[in-house]
Amino acid sequence: MCNVLGGNIHLSCVRQSLQVLQRNLDNIKDPLFRFFDREISQGAVLLEDVRRDLRDVVAVCKLERKQTNYIRNLISSLSKGILPSSWNRYKVPKSVTVLQWIADFSERIKQLRDISKVANDSPTALPPQGHPRLAGGLFTAEA
Repeated sequence: MCNVLGGNIHLSCVRQSLQVLQRNLDNIKDPLFRFFDREISQGAVLLEDVRRDLRDVVAVCKLERKQTNYIRNLISSLSKGILPSSWNRYKVPKSVTVLQWIADFSERIKQLRDISKVANDSPTALPPQGHPRLAGGLFTAEA
C-alpha cells in the first residue's frame, strides 16, 4: 500500500517553506498588505501541515514511526487519490484528486512566495507589478 503512495514524489512537489511578510507600523495600515499577509500566513500554515503529514506517511511506510488513526486515515485517502479532509481548507471542486490538488497547491504557494519576496524587498510594491497573478489562486479570492 505504501509504495503506491509516492510520498517522496508528493513531498518534492510541495515547496520547502513560505516566508511571511515583514510587518511595520506603516504597512500594517494598508488593507492590501493585510490581505496578502493573511493569504501568506494561511498558505504557510497549510504548507507546513501538508509537509508534516507527508513526512509522517513516509516515516510510517519506512517503519520509522507508528501509525496513528490520523495517519491511517491520511494513508487511506492518499492511496485512493482522495484529498484528505484536513488539507481541504479552501474551495476546490469535489471531484479534484489529490494529485491535482497538490499541483494546484504548489502553484498557489509559488505565487505567494513571489508576492512575499517582492513585498519584503520593497514594501510599497503591493500588489507586485510585472508578474501575472492568478486571482483564483488565492485562498480567499472572494475577499
